Amino acid sequence: MVQIFGTGEGQESPANVTGGVTAGGNSTTLPVAVTIGGVQAAVTYRGSAPGEVSGVFEVDAVVPTGVTPGAAVPVIVAIGGQPSQSGITIAVQ
Repeated sequence: MVQIFGTGEGQESPANVTGGVTAGGNSTTLPVAVTIGGVQAAVTYRGSAPGEVSGVFEVDAVVPTGVTPGAAVPVIVAIGGQPSQSGITIAVQ
């Protein structure tokens, strides 16, 4: 499993208080998809990052068994069909 953090996830439900620290449990209202090494990953959590300032989101995903191990495996997070920037990688054992 990997935890991915970012910003720009759009609206959450229930809404967070701007500038407040989140307790977690807020989900993104847009669909979230993750690919790791070009293989679709199962998303187990998508929402506010607990203990972080409102606006930081967390996506937890299971690394698919079909991913070839390596030090620079590409990761793409798509929120509402909009993919993250290219060039993001993780190391997979």
